[in-house]
Amino acid sequence: MKKTLIFLSLCLLLGSFAVCDPSSIKIGSQVPELKLPTLSGSSYDLSSDRGKPVIITFYSTWSHSCLEQLEFLNSLSSSNKDLKVVAVALEKNSSPVKSFLDKNGFSFTSLIDKKMRSLDPFQVLIIPTAFLIDDTGILRNIYVDFDETVKNSMASDIKSLLSSKK
Repeated sequence: MKKTLIFLSLCLLLGSFAVCDPSSIKIGSQVPELKLPTLSGSSYDLSSDRGKPVIITFYSTWSHSCLEQLEFLNSLSSSNKDLKVVAVALEKNSSPVKSFLDKNGFSFTSLIDKKMRSLDPFQVLIIPTAFLIDDTGILRNIYVDFDETVKNSMASDIKSLLSSKK
């Protein structure tokens, strides 16, 4: 019993540090810096997109949920020119990523994070995970995984963000 209480106390103590971590990404706060190479070899810096709403998604080519989310985001970006979609591939090689994007006809900004260094500052644990960022660089929402509920929430939040900008 004593060992169980000590273990639970330790868990609570460690958990409180995670909750109180000032570097954790939170809705309503400034998003972390994101600088990664594009698939074409140039460099992308999230701060260069200040002034327009951005949705960043972290994905992998082998995930069915990621494919569904990317199809949805591609259609959103095609119909909303004021929305910037940035997709970060978490893959070791760019060749399969290029094939995947070409095969599916995706036209958004595509980045690759071969060493997966962007996962930590954005605290990505599950893919796909997407972040809706307003035109001033403030995080407005986080979407983990992808299903009808997430899709409807994303669509509603994006519509609201774009209409408030007008």
